[in-house]
Amino acid sequence: RSFCDYILVFLLNAFNIDTKIKGKAISRQENVYRQFIDLLNIYANREREVQFYADKLNISPKYLSTVTQTYSGKNASEWIAEYVVGLAIEMMREKRCKIQDISTNLNFPTQSFFGRYFKRTTGLSPKQYTLKHFDKD
Repeated sequence: RSFCDYILVFLLNAFNIDTKIKGKAISRQENVYRQFIDLLNIYANREREVQFYADKLNISPKYLSTVTQTYSGKNASEWIAEYVVGLAIEMMREKRCKIQDISTNLNFPTQSFFGRYFKRTTGLSPKQYTLKHFDKD
């Protein structure tokens, strides 16, 4: 019984620490937004659907997009796309990663699909982006 009480107190304290910053309570929406960002850090290299993140948070995709729009000015789809492309750009920066490897590492079905996704987000193909930003040597 005392072990269960200890676990309960530990969980309650952890929750209070997580939902308060310097004595100020965090709103439900802000908490959802922060949890979404945390999930992006974990799953963005393999999951790009808003539905996946909404399911993890036990909320609807529409609510998730509304919350992210409120807190950042970008909806959940934009966050996901920009985060995934950011991961790709970091891999490109290493120069030893080929576009095919990046596509595979980010769990795209084909290199072509990755290229279209990247271009839709940045306005440049992966190769154009690399030439413009990294091959200035």
